[in-house]
Parts: sequence; C-alpha cells; structure tokens
Amino acid sequence: AAAYTYWLFEAHHVVQGVYFEGYHLGGMTKDQAQSFIAAKAKERLEAMTIKLTYKDASFTLSPAELAATCQVEEAAAEAIRLGHEGGFLNRALSRFAIARNGRNVKLFASADEKLIDQKLQQIAGVINLAPQDAYITFDESRICHVGSKMGRTLPIEGTKAFIVSKLKDLKSVALELEPLPVTPKVAEKDLAHITDILASYTTNFYGGRRADNIILATRSINGIYMKSGDVFSFNKTVGKRTRAAGYKDAPVIIDGKIGDDVGGGVCQVSSTLYNAVLLSGLK
Repeated sequence: AAAYTYWLFEAHHVVQGVYFEGYHLGGMTKDQAQSFIAAKAKERLEAMTIKLTYKDASFTLSPAELAATCQVEEAAAEAIRLGHEGGFLNRALSRFAIARNGRNVKLFASADEKLIDQKLQQIAGVINLAPQDAYITFDESRICHVGSKMGRTLPIEGTKAFIVSKLKDLKSVALELEPLPVTPKVAEKDLAHITDILASYTTNFYGGRRADNIILATRSINGIYMKSGDVFSFNKTVGKRTRAAGYKDAPVIIDGKIGDDVGGGVCQVSSTLYNAVLLSGLK
C-alpha cells in the first residue's frame, strides 16, 4: 500500500501512456522529457517553410527570420502534469485511463509579430499599387479625359494572422496572396460632365528661384477635383512655404519694398488662380 501510494503521488516522472508525436515519454523525468521535446521541436522548425506567392512573384521566409520559438517548457510541464493532479482516487483513475487510452502532449510555437509585420510590409512594397484617379488634360482649348485605374493593397493583418496560426501548430505555410482592390477617389463618370473650360487667366514669369517656387506651388493645385459645394483653400492645398518643403528664397514685396524671402513667387500663383476663378463665375 505504501509503495502504491508513493507511485500515485510521486511527481518526478511522466506516467505511462503519455506520448509526444508518437514517441512514448512514460518514465522520463521532466528534464529528460524537455530535452527530448526540444530536439524534436528543433527538427520541426528547421523543416518548416513559409512560402507566399502572388502571380509570378514568390516570397520565402524562414521561422528563424521571424524569431520563431517552440514552447518546450510548457509541453514538458504538461507531460509531467498528466496523472499527477487530484487526490488518491482521481490520480488512480487518471493514470489507468492514460495507460489504457494514451494521451498526446501538444507543442505550440510563436513568433515575433513585429518581424512578421516588417516582412509583410516589404512584400507589400512589391505588390501594392496605388489607384490612379481619372483626370483631365488640355489640348489647346479642348478637354481630354483620362480614365481611372484600380489599385491593390496587401491585407497585412489578415495575412499575419494566418501565418501566426500556422506557426502556432508548427505547420508549413503555402499561401497565395490575395490583395484587396483599392478604388480611385475620382472615377471617369465623375468627370464626364466636364466638357467646357469655364475661364482661364494667364500671367508670365521668368526662370530662376522664383520660377522654381511657382512650379512647386502649381504642382500642388494641379488636378484638384472639386464637387459642387466643395470649398477650396489655397493655403491648405499648397501647404506652408518653407525650405523643408522645397521652397527657395526669392524676391518678394514687404511693406512696399522688394526683398528676398522663402517662397517668393507663390503669390503670383494664387493671384492668377484667383482671377481665373472670378472669371469662371464660381463663388
């Protein structure tokens, strides 16, 4: 009776009938079980592949790149725990059931999700395509319409969740990436009603730093699409005229005197646009 009681309550060896991936762990100490599981975990990780494809493009990652690790200590602790919990009767019944039916210890893995994010961001840089809005060009006095194009974007969070779930179960990943469509903000139909030029206004300028500022400002407003009721702000659209934004020192008029200041020439852009707006009849 004393020997049987000791057998039931000693908690230093894995009971008979506990397996890990088909290998019997019964009789092992926790350290022995942990060493055995660690060796098998290493094999599993080295055999795993993570392959992501999109059309003709292929991207291969390794568990090591994602800092994947196996929860070996947790698996060994689970192996030791089985058949060692509860009172006299519970332990006896549990051990007989395990010995008769067997119990498998599961091994789980995890990876650094920040690294997964970084890798997917790099892949997204190859796959993602910005949508192209429909726009209008001018051929002398004739308006020409250019159609829009759909874009695409890699769903990083969903892709990451799929990879994490596969890694958790130590399964290789083979995934055909499915980017989400990105709709342009301006479609062809939005511009279909624009068939006439309402007004135009012209001013002249010469080359140099002032011309560089004029070109930079006009690029900011060129192609702006406004629906009925929209309000246009020159300052919000062009932004602050600073050296960091690329603007240069050029002649300006301050208190009736000519001097140099950053963004010189931008006032000509705003006044030219303002005159065109006045002639167009817009409010």
